[in-house]
Amino acid sequence: MNKERDQAGDALQLVTFYIGDDHFGLPISEIRDVFAYSQLTRVPMASGAIAGLFNLRGRIVTMMSMRALLGQAAGETDEKTRAIGIDRDGDSYGLIVDRMGEVMSTRSECRESVPANLTRLWGDFAVAVHRQPEGLLIELSVGALLGHSVQAAA
Repeated sequence: MNKERDQAGDALQLVTFYIGDDHFGLPISEIRDVFAYSQLTRVPMASGAIAGLFNLRGRIVTMMSMRALLGQAAGETDEKTRAIGIDRDGDSYGLIVDRMGEVMSTRSECRESVPANLTRLWGDFAVAVHRQPEGLLIELSVGALLGHSVQAAA
Protein backbone atom coordinates (compact mmCIF):
# COMPACT_ATOMS: atom_id res chain seq x y z
CA MET A 1 0.00 0.00 0.00
CA ASN A 2 1.32 3.44 -0.91
CA LYS A 3 2.24 5.52 2.17
CA GLU A 4 0.82 8.62 0.49
CA ARG A 5 -2.67 7.14 0.26
CA ASP A 6 -5.03 6.97 3.23
CA GLN A 7 -7.08 3.91 4.16
CA ALA A 8 -9.89 4.91 1.81
CA GLY A 9 -7.36 4.82 -1.03
CA ASP A 10 -8.48 8.08 -2.61
CA ALA A 11 -6.62 10.72 -0.59
CA LEU A 12 -3.04 11.87 -1.07
CA GLN A 13 -1.03 13.12 1.89
CA LEU A 14 1.05 16.20 1.17
CA VAL A 15 3.45 18.14 3.36
CA THR A 16 2.54 21.74 2.60
CA PHE A 17 4.58 24.92 2.74
CA TYR A 18 4.52 28.53 1.62
CA ILE A 19 6.76 30.66 -0.52
CA GLY A 20 5.34 34.14 0.03
CA ASP A 21 1.58 33.70 -0.20
CA ASP A 22 1.81 30.77 -2.63
CA HIS A 23 0.86 27.36 -1.24
CA PHE A 24 2.78 24.25 -2.34
CA GLY A 25 2.89 20.59 -1.37
CA LEU A 26 5.19 17.59 -1.67
CA PRO A 27 4.18 13.94 -1.19
CA ILE A 28 4.84 12.91 2.41
CA SER A 29 6.63 9.76 1.21
CA GLU A 30 9.38 11.96 -0.30
CA ILE A 31 10.11 13.83 2.96
CA ARG A 32 12.73 12.70 5.45
CA ASP A 33 12.35 15.51 7.99
CA VAL A 34 11.68 19.19 8.52
CA PHE A 35 14.27 21.23 10.36
CA ALA A 36 15.40 24.68 11.36
CA TYR A 37 18.88 25.58 10.25
CA SER A 38 21.44 28.19 11.11
CA GLN A 39 24.69 29.14 9.45
CA LEU A 40 25.31 27.75 5.98
CA THR A 41 28.65 27.17 4.32
CA ARG A 42 28.62 28.86 0.91
CA VAL A 43 29.60 26.83 -2.14
CA PRO A 44 31.83 28.80 -4.54
CA MET A 45 30.46 29.08 -8.10
CA ALA A 46 27.25 27.20 -7.22
CA SER A 47 24.01 28.03 -9.01
CA GLY A 48 21.72 30.59 -7.40
CA ALA A 49 19.40 27.85 -6.20
CA ILE A 50 22.09 26.29 -3.99
CA ALA A 51 22.14 28.35 -0.81
CA GLY A 52 25.01 26.39 0.76
CA LEU A 53 25.85 23.32 2.81
CA PHE A 54 24.62 22.50 6.30
CA ASN A 55 25.79 19.89 8.80
CA LEU A 56 22.66 18.19 10.14
CA ARG A 57 23.61 15.75 12.88
CA GLY A 58 26.76 14.68 11.00
CA ARG A 59 25.06 14.52 7.61
CA ILE A 60 26.09 17.10 4.99
CA VAL A 61 22.95 18.58 3.43
CA THR A 62 22.90 20.61 0.21
CA MET A 63 20.56 23.50 1.00
CA MET A 64 18.48 24.79 -1.89
CA SER A 65 16.39 27.95 -2.03
CA MET A 66 12.84 27.21 -3.13
CA ARG A 67 12.47 30.94 -3.89
CA ALA A 68 15.32 30.74 -6.41
CA LEU A 69 14.06 27.46 -7.89
CA LEU A 70 10.59 28.96 -8.37
CA GLY A 71 11.92 32.18 -9.89
CA GLN A 72 10.98 34.44 -6.98
CA ALA A 73 13.01 37.23 -5.43
CA ALA A 74 15.14 36.37 -2.41
CA GLY A 75 13.37 36.86 0.90
CA GLU A 76 14.45 37.39 4.45
CA THR A 77 14.79 34.39 6.72
CA ASP A 78 13.07 34.52 10.09
CA GLU A 79 11.92 32.22 12.89
CA LYS A 80 9.35 30.60 10.56
CA THR A 81 11.89 29.69 7.84
CA ARG A 82 12.44 25.93 7.64
CA ALA A 83 14.07 23.34 5.44
CA ILE A 84 12.38 20.22 4.14
CA GLY A 85 14.84 17.31 4.21
CA ILE A 86 14.90 14.95 1.25
CA ASP A 87 17.23 12.05 0.47
CA ARG A 88 17.71 11.19 -3.18
CA ASP A 89 20.24 8.80 -4.75
CA GLY A 90 22.43 8.78 -1.64
CA ASP A 91 22.53 12.58 -1.31
CA SER A 92 20.75 14.76 1.25
CA TYR A 93 18.99 17.99 0.33
CA GLY A 94 17.22 20.69 2.28
CA LEU A 95 14.59 22.75 0.47
CA ILE A 96 14.42 26.15 2.18
CA VAL A 97 10.84 27.42 2.50
CA ASP A 98 9.36 30.59 4.01
CA ARG A 99 7.08 28.71 6.38
CA MET A 100 5.56 25.29 6.83
CA GLY A 101 1.92 24.49 6.38
CA GLU A 102 0.57 21.16 7.56
CA VAL A 103 0.29 17.58 6.48
CA MET A 104 -2.82 17.64 4.37
CA SER A 105 -4.90 14.84 2.96
CA THR A 106 -6.43 15.90 -0.30
CA ARG A 107 -9.06 13.92 -2.12
CA SER A 108 -8.64 12.74 -5.70
CA GLU A 109 -11.68 14.75 -6.83
CA CYS A 110 -9.84 17.94 -5.75
CA ARG A 111 -6.75 17.02 -7.83
CA GLU A 112 -6.62 18.58 -11.27
CA SER A 113 -4.17 18.77 -14.15
CA VAL A 114 -1.69 21.60 -14.19
CA PRO A 115 -3.39 24.54 -15.92
CA ALA A 116 -1.77 25.84 -19.08
CA ASN A 117 -1.64 29.38 -17.67
CA LEU A 118 0.62 28.40 -14.77
CA THR A 119 3.98 30.08 -15.22
CA ARG A 120 6.33 27.96 -17.33
CA LEU A 121 8.84 27.48 -14.53
CA TRP A 122 6.20 26.38 -12.04
CA GLY A 123 4.65 24.19 -14.70
CA ASP A 124 7.98 22.37 -15.08
CA PHE A 125 7.84 21.39 -11.39
CA ALA A 126 4.09 20.97 -10.85
CA VAL A 127 2.39 17.59 -10.92
CA ALA A 128 -1.14 18.75 -10.17
CA VAL A 129 -3.15 21.47 -8.49
CA HIS A 130 -5.59 20.90 -5.66
CA ARG A 131 -8.61 23.10 -5.01
CA GLN A 132 -8.75 24.08 -1.37
CA PRO A 133 -11.19 26.41 0.40
CA GLU A 134 -8.41 29.01 0.83
CA GLY A 135 -7.14 28.73 -2.78
CA LEU A 136 -4.97 26.50 -4.94
CA LEU A 137 -2.35 24.13 -3.57
CA ILE A 138 0.31 23.32 -6.16
CA GLU A 139 1.71 19.79 -5.86
CA LEU A 140 5.38 19.72 -6.88
CA SER A 141 7.62 16.92 -8.11
CA VAL A 142 10.72 16.36 -5.97
CA GLY A 143 12.46 14.73 -8.93
CA ALA A 144 11.84 17.74 -11.17
CA LEU A 145 13.01 20.20 -8.48
CA LEU A 146 16.22 18.30 -7.80
CA GLY A 147 16.82 17.51 -11.48
CA HIS A 148 16.55 21.19 -12.36
CA SER A 149 18.97 22.25 -9.64
CA VAL A 150 21.54 19.63 -10.67
CA GLN A 151 21.33 20.76 -14.32
CA ALA A 152 21.69 24.41 -13.29
CA ALA A 153 24.76 23.58 -11.18
CA ALA A 154 26.47 21.74 -14.05
